[in-house]
Amino acid sequence: MVEAIEGVPRSGLSLVVKASIKEHYNPEIAKLTSAIAEITAMPDVILDANMDENFEKLKAGKDVWSSWQEYFGRAIIEYFNDGLKAQLESQGFKGDDMLQEGLAEALTAKTFKIRIVDILEKGSVNETLVKDGVCYLQVGSVLEALRDTC
Repeated sequence: MVEAIEGVPRSGLSLVVKASIKEHYNPEIAKLTSAIAEITAMPDVILDANMDENFEKLKAGKDVWSSWQEYFGRAIIEYFNDGLKAQLESQGFKGDDMLQEGLAEALTAKTFKIRIVDILEKGSVNETLVKDGVCYLQVGSVLEALRDTC
């Protein structure tokens, strides 16, 4: 049934991706946002999964395996958890006023946003870029975007 429904041309997230988000992302995001807010001392921090844009980028990719959509929600939550949260903790942001203040000055939009890009500025698989008050957690390879977290 899902295959038949997915075969109908339409815009937006697929049913499989929506199910993955519901199962893996939705149950975790509020708790994770709260934890990152505490670590950064930004109570109104925003974790922007950028799902529609990232979905379209992955969908257009030629190097993605057939079952990638099943892992979409889990991959996004893991980038925020094992990527962002773990790095903030390991770099000592929690309880360090100077680090927190510096981050707040750079992140005027108080937003961490995941995005898949064709070319990274630093030439690795992942990179962090602060631009226009947003911290972008960038992934350079469409395939690596999911494979790294699954």
